[in-house]
Amino acid sequence: MFYTDIRVSEDFLIDYDTAPSHVIDMVDKLIRMILDSHAIPNSMAAHKVSSAYHNLWIGYVTRTNEHYRVLFHTEDSVIVFDRLFKHNDMNLYLKELIKS
Repeated sequence: MFYTDIRVSEDFLIDYDTAPSHVIDMVDKLIRMILDSHAIPNSMAAHKVSSAYHNLWIGYVTRTNEHYRVLFHTEDSVIVFDRLFKHNDMNLYLKELIKS
């Protein structure tokens, strides 16, 4: 898929603003990579949340001891970053999302 832009949700901005500086640096690097290549990098290991949410994806931001991940979806050729969580917090968030 060829992506032309990245947008972020208000929730993502809150998550981003409260993330550790090394995570912010990695998100910034990830955004630059996507905008430069117009594609999701393999290092993100993007995968669907579940079959119930066909357009909701998870991608890895860091693989260190905190394992930050980004939740995103696509709208035509635009990637929309929805949330930024630690691995365990993302799992809890997704369980609640799927229940509702």
